Amino acid sequence: MKVKISYTTDLENVPAEMDQLILRAEKNLETALSICSNLKEIKDRSMEKALKRMEDVRFHMMESDIILEDCSAIASGYLRAITSSDEGQDPPQEAPLDAK
Repeated sequence: MKVKISYTTDLENVPAEMDQLILRAEKNLETALSICSNLKEIKDRSMEKALKRMEDVRFHMMESDIILEDCSAIASGYLRAITSSDEGQDPPQEAPLDAK
């Protein structure tokens, strides 16, 4: 069973937190690719094992998809947060012109 969790972190830590999630997604995809690249040989020895390994590939791809979906939501929230904080700031002041 999958569950959503949430926790609080400083805004500037969000990209680093996302890096960790992206790394997990990447590892799942690497595992899926590794299994997939051996499927032809596995199939030639045992169709049953190949079927099981295909399910493993699909599982790892699904895990990556779930992680990337979470990353998308985090990125959207991050962009909203930095946009709203930028809008809340005073506009930059222009430097005064020197009178000559």
